[in-house]
Amino acid sequence: MRQKKEADSLMKAAKNMYSDLDEKLGPKDMRSLKLAGVSGSANLFVGAGKLGLGIFSLSFFTCVSAFYTFGMVIAKYFALAGILKAKNKQEQYRYYFLSGIILVVASLLFIAYSVRLFFRPEIRIFDMYTALAIATFTFAELGINIRGVLVERHNHTPLFHAIKMINLASSLICLVLTQTAILSFSDTQTDLHPTANGMIGIVMGIGATVIGIVMIVRIRRIQTGRNFQQIFRKVKKLMKSEGITGKLEPVIYNEDNKNESVLIVIVPEDISAEEFDRLCVYVNTKLRLKIVALKHAQLYSGGTNNDQYISS
Repeated sequence: MRQKKEADSLMKAAKNMYSDLDEKLGPKDMRSLKLAGVSGSANLFVGAGKLGLGIFSLSFFTCVSAFYTFGMVIAKYFALAGILKAKNKQEQYRYYFLSGIILVVASLLFIAYSVRLFFRPEIRIFDMYTALAIATFTFAELGINIRGVLVERHNHTPLFHAIKMINLASSLICLVLTQTAILSFSDTQTDLHPTANGMIGIVMGIGATVIGIVMIVRIRRIQTGRNFQQIFRKVKKLMKSEGITGKLEPVIYNEDNKNESVLIVIVPEDISAEEFDRLCVYVNTKLRLKIVALKHAQLYSGGTNNDQYISS
């Protein structure tokens, strides 16, 4: 009886949590959240499969690839934890930053192991069935990651963007083990395999590291209000359509301002007050973006970034 009550209580708590999340995220992001959770579980299964095959075939390289997969699962779950636990955008940014750090560290370790292959070559000859099994797990992981990238390609919400970038980095590393498995039974020049595997490992590891660095730089720019390139391009298109030829200069972009984003700009003298007011109304209607002239805004440091303003 007591166990039944506890089970009912847990079910009720889970339903309340999903109800709150659905209200907080909306149906589209809620669907992305569920897909990301399923994808993480699938990656965990694939990583376990690769680790088992690596131990069975005595291939340390396969085990390293499996540990990289586990590292990416941890990075994804950091992002998912941020979606579930973060109370505001600033907390989400911290989870995003941590995911980027994990990605960079894991990728650098993978590069270090790939460099090691030049000095301590690892030559493993897999039989065709083992090689095909490794390739199957790798292609499965590649498919899962590419699907994750495609599903989230238009989602620019910070933590969903982090998951997309992690999937992309994981896909690059998957190609390394795929080559290793295929070479092991299709090419007889086994003495060249460590060099070939080391080279592609370094190249793909650098690619994954760059993705992690891009994540870190991006979130720092968002935190300091400097991530305005994409939104400002849209503003310039609307200026052109309205026949406004002057050049605004973006200063701070704030995505956290309650119900609407805010772009603070410097307005040149060749844009009249009437033109600027017309542009503000047009941009707000089209982009749900409020433009504030710097001379009409008083910036101050709030929290961890200068992301707030007081209209004078």
